[in-house]
Amino acid sequence: MIDESAVPLEANGEGQCLGDEQDERSDDREYNKLLSEYLYRLADKSYETEEGRGRILADLSVQLLTCITILSVAFLTPASFLFECYGDGESDITPAQMRLAWMYAVVLIPLVIGLLLVLYARVLKTMNVLSSPGAQMEYVQKLYDDRNSLRDDGSGKTEQLSELEIAESYCAGIEEKYQGMVNKHNKMWMLLRRSMYLIAGSCIAALVFGLVLLFELGQ
Repeated sequence: MIDESAVPLEANGEGQCLGDEQDERSDDREYNKLLSEYLYRLADKSYETEEGRGRILADLSVQLLTCITILSVAFLTPASFLFECYGDGESDITPAQMRLAWMYAVVLIPLVIGLLLVLYARVLKTMNVLSSPGAQMEYVQKLYDDRNSLRDDGSGKTEQLSELEIAESYCAGIEEKYQGMVNKHNKMWMLLRRSMYLIAGSCIAALVFGLVLLFELGQ
């Protein structure tokens, strides 16, 4: 004789398993959604931070150009007076004027090189760009087709794309552009930093030569 009370218990057990499985899937979806939102914010923040870095470097290049312009005017303004002071009133160039010319060369050449470095840094372009809309469409379509080729349990039901996978594809789409900006900004910073070193060297040389000239003119 069959114990009929066992049947409802078995049915209840199966229902409980199905409920637990549904709860587990619901938790997975919530977890994926949370991770995808975090990934979107993190990717956008990284991209915005790198764009801000580019704006800071662009502002620095403008400031260096202004600094080079001011220093060039300051160094060249007394040039005519100094060459007259070291001349002998004739058309021939005196040894003192030759020495003064070498001093000016030591001071101005770093400024010229620094100017060229700053201009080169300003015209740098990002070599990596975002893929074309058609390429983006093909990438998304391939991702969708690959996902649909996976079967859930052999019943013919396709497994849906998760929000986390879509967020990962978004990050992959902007990765190349982001790396291009990083490379550009790293090179830009290297050029601007060298330009600052040259400007500092020019100022130090001008200070030393200026003290020498003041001492000589004061005698």
